Amino acid sequence: MLKPEPKYKFRVSTLSHVEFCVKRGKIESFNKLPPIRVIDGKGAIIIGNRLHFEYSYAYRDFDRVLVRNRLGLDKGESMEKQLDDILIRGRLDDLNIIRYKDKKFTSLVEVKTTNKKYLWRRELNTAIRQLELYLWLYRDRLEKIGFPLWKRHYVEIYSQRNGKLIKRVIVYYNERIEEWIRLVVKIFQGLHPMTVSPFSYCRLCPKQVKERCSWYELRKEEGQ
Repeated sequence: MLKPEPKYKFRVSTLSHVEFCVKRGKIESFNKLPPIRVIDGKGAIIIGNRLHFEYSYAYRDFDRVLVRNRLGLDKGESMEKQLDDILIRGRLDDLNIIRYKDKKFTSLVEVKTTNKKYLWRRELNTAIRQLELYLWLYRDRLEKIGFPLWKRHYVEIYSQRNGKLIKRVIVYYNERIEEWIRLVVKIFQGLHPMTVSPFSYCRLCPKQVKERCSWYELRKEEGQ
């Protein structure tokens, strides 16, 4: 049976921001936003990018390199998967190979860096959701190449100040992830109510999003 032509196309990185703020997720999903400026290669952004790269390539193992190559990760290739008329694409950060009872499995890793002492709750939920989407996105491909998903996967959070691991969160495959994807599309369509994030999260939002966010302008004027 042929799948319908995709009506909606989302990136994992923007769709997962619904957990941070629904409005942010919608703005980033439907608008091509200009990149955040980095001046003279300095500041938290460039440090975060460097650490993200370093911790996404922690060690070289034959099977790990093989799987990364099969998935096209080292070539910067993204994975795509369609659900109904929804197409989702994204590129995984990293993975580890788990050997158990003469079988090999894949544990996926999502790397985050921060200049704070910890991630706020909705920031952490966003990282977890992002990894859940990657698990859904890569599962079929990994089974096909003979390295199926392991039962535990990890969000790893590193400090931009000293490069140390701040927190490691275990993530399991979410059997209801497709239900969540469909719900988000209904929210974007206006067929399901949005839930407003606390105004304190607005200051964490990128400037490019704030400039397009009617919620932010309204709440700022109300002095929340």
